[in-house]
Amino acid sequence: MKSIRLLVLFLAAGFLFCIRGEITEAMWKLKMTDYRYTLPGSVLVSLKISRVACGMLCHTRQDCLSFNHNKASTECEILNTAFHKPSDTTLIAAPGWDYYNFLPPRPPKNASDYCPSGGIYVQYEQPVYKRYDFSIDGFACSPHQWVKDRHNEGKTCKMVIMYDTDFRGQDSEYSSKPGTYYNALRQCMTYNCIGMICTKYSDICWLKLNSQFTSGSITEDAVDFLYWYTVCE
Repeated sequence: MKSIRLLVLFLAAGFLFCIRGEITEAMWKLKMTDYRYTLPGSVLVSLKISRVACGMLCHTRQDCLSFNHNKASTECEILNTAFHKPSDTTLIAAPGWDYYNFLPPRPPKNASDYCPSGGIYVQYEQPVYKRYDFSIDGFACSPHQWVKDRHNEGKTCKMVIMYDTDFRGQDSEYSSKPGTYYNALRQCMTYNCIGMICTKYSDICWLKLNSQFTSGSITEDAVDFLYWYTVCE
């Protein structure tokens, strides 16, 4: 009888592990197949476990932002940062390795219901060097005419981030004191924003009335500045 109970508990635990693994796996975003992120000092833990277990371990650790996994050796590397610069040469070709980070949630089907009349739902990216925060809104409401025109063309708009970049296009009247980037983006509807510039470490932000797509201005290299701008597809 005892052996039967142990078998039942083992099967139940395995079933729950599989269900939890599938839920966690659904949140992964495969950045690169046969690539490995090798930034010095980024490995928090290195051990041999399955890909699913590696992802679950990363998901349960607040200091894990992404992970590498080797299919053949089952080596798992839990990382305290995530790849975010195309110029970063520490994401290297490594046959057998795969690099993963977490997938942002998709916009709800009734996204237009989240914005006041005249506002267009624009989901925005979160900085990848921070733990993804599922508790924040994750979208701004923009009344900008360029965004409205793209929306009326049937396109979906979102704000993406360009790292170490400044854009000296026209600012709105809004500029934040040190705070959080998502609090600044909550003001997008009021200040007719199409983008935003923030400092990396203090979160001082300036909402933008124009982008490189709506003005003759161009982006500039600027260390530790983040530039959110709207693209529509």
